[in-house]
Amino acid sequence: MIALPDGTQIHVRPVVPQDAPLFHANFAHATEDDLRNRFFESLPALPDELVERLSNYDHTRELALVALPLPGADGPLDAYGIARLAMESAPSKEAELALIVRHDWQRRGVGRVLTQALLAEADRAGVRDIWALVWRNNRPMLTLLSGFGFQLMVDPSDPMVIMARRRRPAEDGPLATPQPLR
Repeated sequence: MIALPDGTQIHVRPVVPQDAPLFHANFAHATEDDLRNRFFESLPALPDELVERLSNYDHTRELALVALPLPGADGPLDAYGIARLAMESAPSKEAELALIVRHDWQRRGVGRVLTQALLAEADRAGVRDIWALVWRNNRPMLTLLSGFGFQLMVDPSDPMVIMARRRRPAEDGPLATPQPLR
């Protein structure tokens, strides 16, 4: 259980295969801008193949978290936000971060909570370089990431895209073998 700045209590946990309907529920609350900010295009529907891949992922190289209402809360079980950290290969010291927060839950701290949890898991797994591609006009995401120490640079291949990168210095001596992300 985590309290948002406005006092609302939410639950954050890893995504499990049974969460596929939550992806569709989150998508149903997304605006065209939300989808463009997350997928770099507006999608008329969330493809079932994508939902399958997002909810049934390789735990040795990916971590996906979902923010939910507390168990027993009134109303339907719904995803307020979903965040993902994906390594190029396992084990790796580099990973990509992606995040989407339901439109009606944006600017309430859900993205911050999910990002903080992903970064903590990445640190435990020995991931030292985390990056995200962000649309240049997605100011809330750029502000969020810079608040976590990400450096922002224009992507040389596309001036409309910002590369956000957080590099942590290697500890003295070799890194321990990273553990699978869970």
